[in-house]
Amino acid sequence: MTEKNWMAELAHHHNKIRRQHPEDRLMILRMFGVIISFIEQKLSKLIAFCFTFIYILTVAIEEPLLAQTEITPADKAQTSDSVQVQHKKYRSRSTVEAIVSFPGVLVYLPLKLTFKGFGAIVSYVDEKKVVQKTRDFLTSDDGRRGVLPTYSDRTGGGIKFFQKGLLTPKSKLSMSITAGLRSRRRYQLRLRRVQLWHVLSADLLARHKFLPDEPFFGIGPDTDFEDDRSNFAHKQTTAQVAVGANLDERFTAKVMVGFEVNRTLPGRNKRYVSTTDVATSETLPGLETGVNLARFQVEVRHDSRNRPVRPRSGGVELLRVGFFQESGGDQFGFWKATLDFSRQFHLFYNRTLIFRVAGEITEPFSDRDIPFYYLSELGRKETIRGFQRGRFRDLDMLFGSAEYRYPIWHIMDAFLFVDAGQVAHDIFNDFSISDLQVGYGFGIQIWGREGVISSLAVGKSKDGFRVYFGLNREL
Repeated sequence: MTEKNWMAELAHHHNKIRRQHPEDRLMILRMFGVIISFIEQKLSKLIAFCFTFIYILTVAIEEPLLAQTEITPADKAQTSDSVQVQHKKYRSRSTVEAIVSFPGVLVYLPLKLTFKGFGAIVSYVDEKKVVQKTRDFLTSDDGRRGVLPTYSDRTGGGIKFFQKGLLTPKSKLSMSITAGLRSRRRYQLRLRRVQLWHVLSADLLARHKFLPDEPFFGIGPDTDFEDDRSNFAHKQTTAQVAVGANLDERFTAKVMVGFEVNRTLPGRNKRYVSTTDVATSETLPGLETGVNLARFQVEVRHDSRNRPVRPRSGGVELLRVGFFQESGGDQFGFWKATLDFSRQFHLFYNRTLIFRVAGEITEPFSDRDIPFYYLSELGRKETIRGFQRGRFRDLDMLFGSAEYRYPIWHIMDAFLFVDAGQVAHDIFNDFSISDLQVGYGFGIQIWGREGVISSLAVGKSKDGFRVYFGLNREL
């Protein structure tokens, strides 16, 4: 038999088996799903295992012995198939054992009460539909306007008002006010999707923010978390007009024109030295200097996700090129190009695997400078989770991420992630595996009708742990 005939015969038998025994394939898939679910449950309880480690060491040896009653064949014969026989447990713990294990019980008790309390809260919220009722209370009956709480790790907490259909049927107006420690604040007004003509729409943005303790560690991939850390205050006012075209259901193009007023001040976090005390405007362009920038940006975006909320397949490709020129001066001028590519793969039982790759290049015009806070950066929620925001800065940046997401509630997903990236003066020539920074962790996110309502993530890197929380957050 020739190789070609042998392969054809093998394919014929394989198709025959598939037609005769489809239930075998279904059983294998179900078994595989059970195994994956078991792994997910174990990974989701990682924190609980860490906290109970001490308890296990002190108490595991002193666990009570469990005895089981034997069931004779006569007993089995008298037992109905519908009756489940439960083994009886007998405790065998002496007074000495109880005294020895008492410290471990005390250590474990807060964790036990915490998890029981958390489980009771989740059950109550689900049963009483607290999330939905709260949202309905804060919004109008038709859902076109409302007030929502908002929180961001960077700008603090506050409120957000929204109004749909203000000028055109698809337009949406949102106004938010947030505040935090050390006079941290942000005021933002945004009007989106104002229909101009046929496929053209306009977006308007006005924003003022004051960030009193932005971290700065230096420039390059070799900065030290403890020795190089300083902080500065950044005040910025932005006005922007954007006109976009929906070329089809998935492809959009946008032109953005804006003006920004920037000013840096001494940092207000007294735990760390101020950046203004360790650097000057000559060594760090933009420090303690008012910088007014006019910017022009072009953006193209392709969205092939199967749906915007809890997508299971498809992806998003984004390319943005911007030109920044100082207004009223010739010291600052640069251009920036950003490429962001993500793809989602549906595995089974609503499990999703997400890959993301992003890169950014920042280059000055001729002999002009770039304000240091406009350099490409890594170390925030949108890049490497586990690092402080602005942990690494340089002209160029390369970033990659892998995330596994699985549902744990009808509006809640859990996810595991691994992030990696690097900054460099020239990413094409200076890329090095040894300079690659890595973060990993887990989190949960709650979905609403238009996207993620709230998210909580814990990231681990060489600098330690970081916790990220967001509520009705806008980037």
